[in-house]
Amino acid sequence: MLVNGYSQSFRAKKQTILQELSNVTETTYEDNSPKGTVDVEILDLIDELNSFEGYVTTSSCAGRIAVFVEGKKTAAHDITDIGITPSSTLATKTAGPGGKGHGNKWLYVSHSPLDLNEITDCHELLGLTSAELEAELPIGNDVRLIKLSFSPLILHVLCATLRDAKPLLTAAINAGFRESGVQSLKALDDANAGVMLGIRTAGIAFESVVGHVVEHADGEEGYVSVLNEKVLRLLLDVANARFEYNVERRERLRGELRKFAEINAKNGEWEDENIRREKKRAEGLRRRKEVDNLRTAGMERAKGDVLEDGLGFDIG
Repeated sequence: MLVNGYSQSFRAKKQTILQELSNVTETTYEDNSPKGTVDVEILDLIDELNSFEGYVTTSSCAGRIAVFVEGKKTAAHDITDIGITPSSTLATKTAGPGGKGHGNKWLYVSHSPLDLNEITDCHELLGLTSAELEAELPIGNDVRLIKLSFSPLILHVLCATLRDAKPLLTAAINAGFRESGVQSLKALDDANAGVMLGIRTAGIAFESVVGHVVEHADGEEGYVSVLNEKVLRLLLDVANARFEYNVERRERLRGELRKFAEINAKNGEWEDENIRREKKRAEGLRRRKEVDNLRTAGMERAKGDVLEDGLGFDIG
């Protein structure tokens, strides 16, 4: 059954999520993101998205600097299926995007830039043993790598209909989230399914190998850096810079949402900025042509007046 154009199923899902968000703190609200909770840095953006009747956010990440340990590779499957649930992500840090095999886990995660002036030992902060203490570097396919990465903002938004998804996708692309897209088209066959839209960008993502796993005789694991302190600090500085770009795009997205709110209030149509730019260009060319035509017509009239005056001269 549809109410004001939206299914009761969508309205029920949105109401449940909004009830959880109404009491949100960084430690109480769970979603489907790898962290398992909403990042406080994007609560304003989430509130703005959810203020639109046809949208509700289902998972999110404000952006993060992370150190990730690959799991043990298996012969049958090199890449695990990413089936993250709120309970599993909150209880343990052994599952996440890009993980391989069993035993993958996060060594370090930060959802805000690092103050490098306050950090005296980057290796200690990230849970790594300094490279100077371990000279040997392993070679082979069985080596479990440790990677430092920056992952930009990502949002998953359940849209009530394809009509609702279209302007949000346009806003995301206009804001620089070029890899955004619809993840499912079940709504074509089932009006109650809704449309899941992923808002993401790969343009400012960053990843570098920083170490490897050492398995000791007692069964314990060691996380050994392959970099010295200066290089590791440099990589963290690069990750911090990506955070700045990330915030810029996030604010551009909020700006696009405000434009949409204004246009929506006037019952207008939200256009892709490239289409809008092309329309303005075409309008400018049309006006220029009109001016040229008027100028040409004026010159023709002036020429005719001169000829008429000349025919009336007494020259003899």
